[in-house]
Amino acid sequence: MEGIQYAVFTEKSYRLLGKNNYTSNVESGSTRT
Repeated sequence: MEGIQYAVFTEKSYRLLGKNNYTSNVESGSTRT
């Protein structure tokens, strides 16, 4: 069970990191222009 819980946790954190990177890239791009 620990392995499954760890996989779910890493997937959630990975998606959160991806969203943060995407939004920060968009914000920096909009401020650049």
